[in-house]
Amino acid sequence: MPSLRVMSCAAALLLCSNAAAQPSSSRPPRGVPKPAPAPVASQDLFEVLDGTTQQDARSVVALLCTNRLSPKADGTFEVNTVPFVPPPKQGVPQNVCATQPFRTQSIAAFCSGVLVTPNRVATSAACLSRAKQFCGGDFAGAQSSVRVVFGFAMTDAATLPSSLPGADVFVPQRIVKQTTGLKNNWVLVELNRSADSRAVPLRLEKASGGTVRVIGSPHGLPAKVSQPRLMDNSAAATFTVAPSAVGQGLGTPVFSGGTSAVVGVMVDDPVFWNCSASNACCQTAPIPGRGTTATVVRSSAIAQAVCAPGSTLCGTECVTTTSDLNHCGRCGNACNLPNATATCARGGCRIAACAPGWADCDRVAANGCERQLNTTSDCSGCGQACNLPNSEELCAAGTCQVAACEPGYANCDGSPSNGCETRLGTTSNCSACGAVCNLPRAAEVCVDGACQVISCEAGFANCDAVASNGCEVQLGTTANCGACGDACELDHASEVCSAKKCKISTCEAGYADCDHVAANGCEAQLNTLTHCGACGQACNLAHASETCALGICQVLECEPGYANCDGVASNGCETQLGTTANCGACGASCGAAPNTIPFCSGGVCQSTCKAGFADCNTSPGCETAGSCAPACSPSICDDGNACTTDSCDAQGQCVHTAVSCNDNNPCTTDACNTATGCTFTSKPQGTACTDDGNACTSDVCSANGQCSHPPVICNDNNECTSDTCNSSTGCSFQPRTSGSACTDDGSLCTTDVCNSAGQCTHPNITCNDSNECTSDTCNPSSGCSFPPRTGSTCTDDGSACTTDVCNSSGQCTHPAIICNDSNECTSDTCNASSGCSFPPLTGSGCTDDGSACTADVCNSAGQCTHPAITCNDGNPCTADTCNPASGCSFPNEPSDVTCPDEGNSCTLDFCDGAGVCRHHQKVCSGNATCVNGTCTCSSPNETCGGVCTNTDTDRNNCGACGVTCSFDRFCSNGACICGPLPFLNACDSPCTPCGSPAQLEEKARGVARPLICEACAQ
Repeated sequence: MPSLRVMSCAAALLLCSNAAAQPSSSRPPRGVPKPAPAPVASQDLFEVLDGTTQQDARSVVALLCTNRLSPKADGTFEVNTVPFVPPPKQGVPQNVCATQPFRTQSIAAFCSGVLVTPNRVATSAACLSRAKQFCGGDFAGAQSSVRVVFGFAMTDAATLPSSLPGADVFVPQRIVKQTTGLKNNWVLVELNRSADSRAVPLRLEKASGGTVRVIGSPHGLPAKVSQPRLMDNSAAATFTVAPSAVGQGLGTPVFSGGTSAVVGVMVDDPVFWNCSASNACCQTAPIPGRGTTATVVRSSAIAQAVCAPGSTLCGTECVTTTSDLNHCGRCGNACNLPNATATCARGGCRIAACAPGWADCDRVAANGCERQLNTTSDCSGCGQACNLPNSEELCAAGTCQVAACEPGYANCDGSPSNGCETRLGTTSNCSACGAVCNLPRAAEVCVDGACQVISCEAGFANCDAVASNGCEVQLGTTANCGACGDACELDHASEVCSAKKCKISTCEAGYADCDHVAANGCEAQLNTLTHCGACGQACNLAHASETCALGICQVLECEPGYANCDGVASNGCETQLGTTANCGACGASCGAAPNTIPFCSGGVCQSTCKAGFADCNTSPGCETAGSCAPACSPSICDDGNACTTDSCDAQGQCVHTAVSCNDNNPCTTDACNTATGCTFTSKPQGTACTDDGNACTSDVCSANGQCSHPPVICNDNNECTSDTCNSSTGCSFQPRTSGSACTDDGSLCTTDVCNSAGQCTHPNITCNDSNECTSDTCNPSSGCSFPPRTGSTCTDDGSACTTDVCNSSGQCTHPAIICNDSNECTSDTCNASSGCSFPPLTGSGCTDDGSACTADVCNSAGQCTHPAITCNDGNPCTADTCNPASGCSFPNEPSDVTCPDEGNSCTLDFCDGAGVCRHHQKVCSGNATCVNGTCTCSSPNETCGGVCTNTDTDRNNCGACGVTCSFDRFCSNGACICGPLPFLNACDSPCTPCGSPAQLEEKARGVARPLICEACAQ
């Protein structure tokens, strides 16, 4: 491998060599100084964040020699870069100026390019000679020494593109087009495979605006972006732009404004290394005398060669506009014909076939199949109108059908041919066909299309005012006893209807019909003081307040001074308290102490001594005959406290015993007042008191302080349960019989019944008229209805030639289908078993396409085809053509068209433009001669890489194939020697000293090459 220094210089001189080849005509005219435009700045691609630039960069390619790429096992390629340094000056390496942009980056490419179709790249034609010079081999083909790569760009400020995916590396397969003009030298290269969607369109219009966008690899650097000014935009094939400070590079694509379109490819660049003797360092800049602008070949020139003859470039795709559906006649003109399958023929959109149910009645392709064959004006065919009696028509399946009948008429026979043939409004066909007025238990008439009830049979009535179910209600029932809605709903009673009158069958438990008036039902509740257990059985218990519980009069509370001591309610509070037998409470008896007379006072047993006796001690009884000693007596011992009993003991001492205050009443609070004695205050009403053992009563104190036992009211407020009470277990709520009526929910679509769990439920009723052509629906306000399911499918009649559809009267009909595929090349038939069939009318004539170059005939597939007629005069040098208007013609082929070989492999066979095939002798390059069709080299020429090469003078094959002279030498007599090169002058050759005879000789000859440096010239 050459040294790093030599490779760097070679890459740099690559740019110089291209500049040397540019003519001096790029200079301004003599005597008219024209200042050079100021260079514009360049940026690395990663620095430019707008989406359009990043999208455009996907199409930009860098051209690398194969020795710059090393394949790796993982399918990627390692990029072999060299430092970005200027070329040596007279063999001495040069320094890079500190202000030089991208001075720390490396280089690998020798040209740029752009992908204009998925597999074709446009670049500068100068890149072909660069490939030969720097890559040492062919540009394209099997022996190509060049690779086309995408994505050659810095990923950030410090990261070089050291590796590339295999998918981004392509081989130039062949040269499609190459130009040789000085200012229009571009080339179109075909790749070995498609690059998918990376191609960018060519903009054929001139660039506009003040600036353009340039993306490329100047001096072989990773991709750079600049926005140079648009300078001279007047020429037809090229335009010029201002240079960037670092240059753009050959083959670099130029993009327009903010759109992703290429307006041209750069074919020269005035920016090179400026390494004059006056400079202490080298930097890239426009070199005086090399021109002030960069030349760009327009995309319009390139576009003419992108596609093969007969095809046109539309965007990035080569298409045949005479037959392409998306670009018919011109780019972007897509054949999207309404309701039709389109085709493109001879550059015009044509109708290949109409969509089912559509036709091209006006024979104008532009509006497609404009007529729908399901209208009353075009039913199954153009102009086939529908006109049915007494009807509004529609077209269905290519047949005139009755859409609606005129008021008062109907299509009762199901045949569309006679329209609506039946008059409605009769009892046989009242509202619709077959709608017979036959109302249950009624006399009928048809009024305004509806069956009406005139009168009902005896014992029946039309209660819902709906005629369709006639006199639907039988009278004499509890729901409709004497008339519609005369329901037997008597309070607390089971009812019967007898002689059209509602009567009581039985009363609910706890109720009775005491006034014998049926209208108010069982109006009397048998748990009141007036009707306790039976009508008129009043509660009037002695000395008591009463209540009625379970049909029995009970004592609620007794009058003061009385008590129900025997526990029998019927005799009330029969016992008077305050007697010695019942003193203050039942059974509270006052016993007699010795020599005493007992009595009851204030509910307390008291006693007095019998005559002649006195109670002189604290023992019971009057133990002393006569009177007690005056020293001690109750009056003497009275302590003034009403809560004590004052007496004398056996020793004659006063004793004060506490009084016991207890009235044995759980509903009073017992206390003693020292002034007044015992008090018995009633507890609050409702306070719990002694349980009477009955679960159907509550045990609470009454307002007058007595323990009462009022009955418990059992009511769960549920109409679907029976409320009862058991003295042992208390209240129970048993569900009423399942199906018992309960509260109406207001909807006619439900029934209202109690279920077995004691809940009021509202199950939906079933609406079903057993007709498949009606919808069984229910409206909560109006109840069941059965609207027709017009158009719905119904029972198949077994024939494949009819449709089975419900009509507007809710009837299943079977109208015949129309077999019509709107195809003139088929016969339309129908078989009851298999249905429609359309056998082809093979060979029959069909619609003329208007061209004299086609025949119009139906094929075996039932298609109207237009096969081209054969125009052939047997002459290979005439074009066999056909004009749609006039037919066949045979114009002469151009002079560059090949014709049949005469059998001599060393001749080239071309038409002469006058219709004659000519045979020209094959010309071989150099000293080669043609033998058996092959150019054979003769001395001193040798075959190198398949090319006849003069090894005496060829720098890349000097003396022998593959021997390459270094950049500063040329080949003479098969040896590499110092001296001026074809692309360098004597001054710039390191082995030709400044002022040497060779240089001076060149100067004397007046060589005006741009690279003659002023230092040598002096």
